Amino acid sequence: MIRNALIEYLLAFLGGAAILVLPVALDPDHVRYPAAFLPVVRNVVEGLQLYSLGLLVVFGALLGIYAKSSAVLLGICSVSIFPLWSIIDIASGGDGHNLLPFEWAFYAVYTVFPIIGIASARFTKRRFTTGT
Repeated sequence: MIRNALIEYLLAFLGGAAILVLPVALDPDHVRYPAAFLPVVRNVVEGLQLYSLGLLVVFGALLGIYAKSSAVLLGICSVSIFPLWSIIDIASGGDGHNLLPFEWAFYAVYTVFPIIGIASARFTKRRFTTGT
């Protein structure tokens, strides 16, 4: 059971990271920012695509259908690339984190999007399986 949960959390992390990073990384017109660690993630932080938040809801719905783990933990894992990156970037000598509490507050707000998807999918799934 624990092994399945760890796999679900890892898949949530990888899927969320892909949803957030790929639209910015593949956009040739996006402004590039320097960073001590993984500049592509800083590019995402500075220029998050609005539709990526919608994709997080859709991804959350998929997690809600197939994953059995906690919705809150799955939501946190889906966007945890941001706080992990900021910790490593600071430790690597990055200097763009002078408003760290506000930065992390935004990351916390991003967790709401996959949680909405997970909760709505689980509600819908429960509604259709019980027949009420």
